[in-house]
Amino acid sequence: MKHGRDVELPEDFWIPIPLETNNITSLSPFLVPQDHLASSGVYYAMALYMLFIFIGGTFINALTVACTIQNKKLRSHLNYILVNLAVSNLLVSCVGSLTAFLSFANKYFILGPLACKMYIPESLQCSCGPDWYTTNNKYNNESYVMFLFGFCFAVPLATIVFCYSQLLITLKMAVKAQAVCLHPEG
Repeated sequence: MKHGRDVELPEDFWIPIPLETNNITSLSPFLVPQDHLASSGVYYAMALYMLFIFIGGTFINALTVACTIQNKKLRSHLNYILVNLAVSNLLVSCVGSLTAFLSFANKYFILGPLACKMYIPESLQCSCGPDWYTTNNKYNNESYVMFLFGFCFAVPLATIVFCYSQLLITLKMAVKAQAVCLHPEG
């Protein structure tokens, strides 16, 4: 085993490939490179792409935040929305893209089984997704999907629509008020 880690895998752990061995830990996506799923070139191409996303995303978003902090003219209410988006993208870039880069470079999911407790490795075994495949359905997939749809899609979408509609209403009122101030005759 790589790095000498001893890991207890669940009895119903499923790997989507035909096994030629009964030793499932020899192909564990948490312990060893997954060379049997794709060539090294595929893994390194994905790692290079994720490194590009990490470097580019980190640089551009950090530059956006730094410019806004440094230049007082950029500190407007509307620019705070852009800074908020840049900070969010910076976190995604630093956490998600870096983790994906390291996982693809190592050819296995580097955060181990602890990070995938309720999920299973998917595709090239360098990322985790919902556990749809195990026979022991102790996490109830249907409620997970409903929760995911509700709180990770519907609520944020409703919040975004509400906030932007309020922003548009405020902008229209400001334009009307400015027009009245500039042309008070009519």
